[in-house]
Formats: sequence, C-alpha cells, structure tokens
Amino acid sequence: MTNLPHSELSHPDPSPADRAVRILQISDTHLSRARPYSVANFAAVVAHARRTTPDLIVNTGDIVLDDPDDADDRAFAREQ
Repeated sequence: MTNLPHSELSHPDPSPADRAVRILQISDTHLSRARPYSVANFAAVVAHARRTTPDLIVNTGDIVLDDPDDADDRAFAREQ
C-alpha cells in the first residue's frame, strides 16, 4: 500500500506534558453493499488506522454511496 498523505503540526514551545494528538480525517467513503465500488479503498483506510492508532477519526463526507436514507447502505457502513 502506498503511504497516505499526512501533515505534522507542532507547537513552537511545547511543554514536556504536551503530547501529539493524531487525527485521521477521511471523507466520502461512499459505502454500499449493492454497489461496493469503494469497499477496497475503505479497507485500506481501516488497515492504515489500525497501524497508526490515531486518537480521533473524523469522517467529513458521505458515508454511504447515494442515499443516506437507504437502510441497507447505512447497515453495511456500520458493519465495516
């Protein structure tokens, strides 16, 4: 797998008590059981998250493919 893009932010004068907070931001996973076009990509993101153990994961886009009211797509996304 290729390395995913990332950014590192630091405070100019951190105290010894400070520690980095790792945030993984994902977007537009477009998960769907009926049309699993993005499932392999999402699996790669999940593997990356498990390897890097971020403190917070934020999904800022569409979780399901087309219709957020599609109960099966929502259920499939929860199963992932």
